[in-house]
Amino acid sequence: RSGINGGGIAGINGGGIAVGPVTGFGSVFVNGIEFSTTGSTITVEGASASESQLKIGQIVEVRGTINSSAGTGTASSIAANNQYVGPVQSIDLPGLSFVLLGNVVRVTGATVFDNSFTTPALAGLAVGQWVEVHGLRNSAGEVIATRIEPRAATGDIELNGTISLLDTTARTFRLGNSSVDYASASTVSGTLANGA
Repeated sequence: RSGINGGGIAGINGGGIAVGPVTGFGSVFVNGIEFSTTGSTITVEGASASESQLKIGQIVEVRGTINSSAGTGTASSIAANNQYVGPVQSIDLPGLSFVLLGNVVRVTGATVFDNSFTTPALAGLAVGQWVEVHGLRNSAGEVIATRIEPRAATGDIELNGTISLLDTTARTFRLGNSSVDYASASTVSGTLANGA
């Protein structure tokens, strides 16, 4: 997991947060810790959900208590959010990557492709196809995909990242390699700031 941001565990025998892909069930396993989910609040893309709606490879943020020496924890909340939703712009089969919304998404042997793909592999993607990508960023700003699912080519694109080059006069900023123009946005939630 070298070079991937956001996959660490905080807290020992007390409060903590684990961010990483789901690797198993029976409880929820994240970063080698088995979290009990009894009484926990689970959300997927901000909507209330059940444990059965979580999927292997989804990136989740687990809040609760962690006993890292025992390899266990108790989740008070689990939130799953994807990194990107949008159309595939280009595919580099030899380079094990594709471009989505101007950003490079890398595929590894650990990337989970949803079984609903006709060919559940990078070779099964097509330019223009809409996908949902879960993953963690590496030091180059690329997303190392942990899960990829097909999506209907309707609705809004989604892009998560760190704001840079914020221009509050022109109402633009960058997320990774994507330029965002929010001049016509009817709603802006939270405070926009570089680094947010």
